[in-house]
Amino acid sequence: MRMPFGDSFIIFDTSFLSCIEAVGEKKVKLVVGGFSQGCATALYITKCLIVGKYSSGKPFPDLKVNAIIGLGGWMPTIKTLEDEVKAVPNAEQRAQEIPIFFGHCEDDNVMPVRQSHSAASAFRDVGVKDITVQLYPEGGHVCIPEEAEDLCAWMVTKLGLDHVHIPE
Repeated sequence: MRMPFGDSFIIFDTSFLSCIEAVGEKKVKLVVGGFSQGCATALYITKCLIVGKYSSGKPFPDLKVNAIIGLGGWMPTIKTLEDEVKAVPNAEQRAQEIPIFFGHCEDDNVMPVRQSHSAASAFRDVGVKDITVQLYPEGGHVCIPEEAEDLCAWMVTKLGLDHVHIPE
């Protein structure tokens, strides 16, 4: 079957599995996130987590992802998300367990802010209940300091952490 985005997700499937195997059975809080194209990757992983398989059909690892972060990006599988979730028993239940943070600057001239709104709406439509959308009036296509601070505060709350350190 030809993937809608070529073979790039098949390659990604393999590299993500390598990361999961490296973590092994350690007790960690796993957060998947990214900015711009990294956001697209994180949201693709979110879809895979909810439906239990990659776009290639390969089973998604049975793991606990504690949070998803999407900054200034888009969702590559938005058109098929609802149908894929409906086709899988318990997918909507898995969707309810995932908190998602979207951050986006309203003046982003590379990736329009409507992309974050569309992705948040698509995930709400399939049962994700814990979605935060933070918008920033200015900043362009970057993660501004206020966004990073809001993200850290969100992670502290959602993950039950004492603090989050942002490296300089």
